[in-house]
Amino acid sequence: MLDENTLWRDSLRVLGILYKVQNSETRNNVFFLLL
Repeated sequence: MLDENTLWRDSLRVLGILYKVQNSETRNNVFFLLL
């Protein structure tokens, strides 16, 4: 069973990555890889 804090950190990390590539041409590619 995953810890809520772990899930929260993972979510923030993913959101941070998406934010960094928000204006980049690779955004869609990165999003697809995360699916």
